[in-house]
Amino acid sequence: MSTEFRISGLGSGFDVGGTIAKIMEVEGRRLESVREAKTLRNDKITAWIDVKKNLASLTEASDSLRWMDTWRKMASTSTNASVATATTAANTASATYTVEVTHLARAQTIASATGMTDTGGVPVTTSTLLTNIAGISLGDQFAIGGQTFSISNTETLASLRDKINAATSSMPGNDQVTATILDNRLVLQRVNTGSDSISLSDTTGTPLESLGILDASGSPSNELLSAQDAEFTVNGAAVTRSSNTGLADVVEGVTLNLYSTGYSEITVGRDNAAIKEAINTFIDAYNTAAEVNEFYGTWDRSDPSNPVPGLLQDNSMMREITYKLRSLAGQMMNTTHTAENASYQYNGADGIMDSLQHIGIWTEGELNRLAIIDEERLDAMLEQYPDEVENLFRGVTSETTVGTREGGIALTMYESTRSFSSDLDGWIDIGIENINDEISRQDDQIERLTRELEMKETMLWRQFGAMDEAIGKMKSGFDYLIGQIGGSNN
Repeated sequence: MSTEFRISGLGSGFDVGGTIAKIMEVEGRRLESVREAKTLRNDKITAWIDVKKNLASLTEASDSLRWMDTWRKMASTSTNASVATATTAANTASATYTVEVTHLARAQTIASATGMTDTGGVPVTTSTLLTNIAGISLGDQFAIGGQTFSISNTETLASLRDKINAATSSMPGNDQVTATILDNRLVLQRVNTGSDSISLSDTTGTPLESLGILDASGSPSNELLSAQDAEFTVNGAAVTRSSNTGLADVVEGVTLNLYSTGYSEITVGRDNAAIKEAINTFIDAYNTAAEVNEFYGTWDRSDPSNPVPGLLQDNSMMREITYKLRSLAGQMMNTTHTAENASYQYNGADGIMDSLQHIGIWTEGELNRLAIIDEERLDAMLEQYPDEVENLFRGVTSETTVGTREGGIALTMYESTRSFSSDLDGWIDIGIENINDEISRQDDQIERLTRELEMKETMLWRQFGAMDEAIGKMKSGFDYLIGQIGGSNN
């Protein structure tokens, strides 16, 4: 509004400011109406963004079920997981493997002598100087895993342990050794399991021999654990490996892990738990999207005396989305799923698997949300008719178009929801762009109306100012005239 200096009613006593304020209040209703319309459109954009986000989640959940990888996941079960387990790769053939473990792989472990004393007859501890032990001199050297170690004048079992561990990463992978202290003894253990021995030797002097780690021939004097390969059979075939876990080269597509000696049967089959999880994710995403759509697209009748319309209640696209979701979830695909490709038998009754109801999934409650109504039936269908359940979601191979599928619940849901929720070219983004165009026009209208109101107010102040001034002059002249004739201005 104009900031020019204004004094109202001095000449006439008339409330010019109050009168102009009332006139401007009436004039400003057009501007307020446009602002309210802009706010409503911004609120609708927020609503559409929420709808899109949840439709995108449903699109993603549908995509997972329409994609082959979900249905090719394999899982393994073990009758004795304390003996052996397995992990499987996708597309691994279903089979059962009998695994019997006779020996586990282990790493060679050797130690210094027990009950050692220094030259003074004092028992050796972790803090005893090694140069105080008979046969060990300053500068003596030995090698472990290709790394050379020298005895310093402050060397102890503890410092020697730390030196070896610090050098481990510099050793070749198959020769790496870790060092620990056990009962005042230096213990060396090969990092890798298997039949290979620790590579070590005295190079200057005899420090390892003097510690009782090696004998005079250079062989271990105190072997706590001998090096050993894992020995087991798979379906009767003898197998030897240097490791107990991560054995991916025994059975194609199966990685074995051995934990103890004994017997176990490992069964490899389709990962129905992962498929059920994907189905549950689909159901949750559908129900959330349906709830959000109904919130924005219908009337809130929680108070029957005052029903409130949703922000998108009058929008045709919102009605279309709501209708499509309901129809796709409950659709029957009797033109694509036939007796030839979708037949099944359950509890003595024959059926054709052409809707979710056939696998125990249907709507429940007043809001008609999807739910697993009969989990026992779903489990049975996944176990006994996995291909038919897959086709129910992914669709069957098209007879007319090579490399495509048609008629699946997840397939059709994905195609429909994606057309609305995809970025930039989705119908929701196109609708939001149109609303933004309308908001831009409203911004122009608000700017124009604001200028008009400022001009209007300035004009009113000038007009009322002139009127006030004229009335003031006229009143002054009248008062003068009355005074001249001795009368009263009353």
